[in-house]
Amino acid sequence: MRLLILSVLLLVGCGQDRTDLPDRASLPPPTVAVQRVPTLKIVEKHSKDILDRMSRANMIFSVPAKTNIDQPIIAELDIDPVRSLDEMERQLRGRLPADRANIAVSKIMEAHLTSADFRVQSITPERQPLSQRDNTVWTWQLDTDHGGLHQVSVAVNAVVSVDGERVERTVKVYEHSIMVEVTPRQHVVRFISNNWQWLWGVIFMPLVIAGWRWLQ
Repeated sequence: MRLLILSVLLLVGCGQDRTDLPDRASLPPPTVAVQRVPTLKIVEKHSKDILDRMSRANMIFSVPAKTNIDQPIIAELDIDPVRSLDEMERQLRGRLPADRANIAVSKIMEAHLTSADFRVQSITPERQPLSQRDNTVWTWQLDTDHGGLHQVSVAVNAVVSVDGERVERTVKVYEHSIMVEVTPRQHVVRFISNNWQWLWGVIFMPLVIAGWRWLQ
C-alpha cells in the first residue's frame, strides 16, 4: 500500500505545470565591457590642456634669405632644451635665423618642410626623439631651376599620448613660412661660359664689325 501511494505522488509531481520558471530565451543578453578609444573631438578639446602640461625648449629655424641658383640651399631646424636663443643664434656659423621661438616639446618630435617652388630632400629623419641634454637638429636640402622669390613652410609637431592612453597624437606647436630670394646671376655666368664660342660668332662679332664700320 505504501508503495502505491508513493507512486501516485510521484506521478502527480511530474505532471505539474512549470510555467512559473523563467524562459531562457527571455533572459537579457550578458553585458560586455567595451574600452573606448579617445576620439578626435576629445583630443582636440584637450589639446590646450596637453600643451599647458608639456615641457618647453628653444627653437631656431635657419635658412639663407638670399642665394644663387647654382648653390644648394640648406635649411636647418634646431631644438635645444638647455641653451638660450641668443647662444643658439651665435652658433649658426654666419647663417641668419629665419625665426626663433620657445615651443612646447615632447619626447618625440616631428618637423616637416614643404615648398611649391623648391625640390625638398630630407637629410635627417622627420620624426626624432628629443634629447633632454643636447640639441636635436633637422636638416633639408632645397634645389630649384629658376630664380625669384620662393616660399618655404615649416611645421613642428609634438607626438603625445592622450589621457594616459597608448594612442599617439601629433599636436602642432609651431608653424611658419618665409620667402627665399634666388638670384639667377650664376646661372647666367654658367650659360656664357658654356656657350661663349656661339655667343661670340653670332652676337659679339657682328657687333664688333658694326662698331668698326661706324667708326670708319
